[in-house]
Amino acid sequence: MIFKFNFLQIGLLATLLLNILGSLSSRIFAFDYSYLTPLSAIIYCFIGVITTKEFNLKKGVYYTTLMGLFDSTIGWMIAVLLKANTGTLNIQPYSIELVLVVVISITVLASLLGLISGGVALLLKKKTINNI
Repeated sequence: MIFKFNFLQIGLLATLLLNILGSLSSRIFAFDYSYLTPLSAIIYCFIGVITTKEFNLKKGVYYTTLMGLFDSTIGWMIAVLLKANTGTLNIQPYSIELVLVVVISITVLASLLGLISGGVALLLKKKTINNI
């Protein structure tokens, strides 16, 4: 039996690896973990594009939203447990308000990136079809 990954699983795995490797390397090489934020955005956009091209915009936004939720909860927990280097930002203990703001912000940002990148994918797909 061959196991096939779907786009959501690929995105979640990439996000998980980024959080684990980023947390560890931020300590080892002494850089601020938050510098990896653009890489998360690239992963969201990539999944938004390929999911929209393969299925539709709704599914692309849905997948990126789930990825943002995963990143802002499980990913954050991994960064805390692995003691990622957060530079001068050391907010502990975490208040429920802070956690909610971070989770909502990251999830909404991921959704917007999925919407924008998926929209671009649809425009490029439409342009390509019209040029044929």
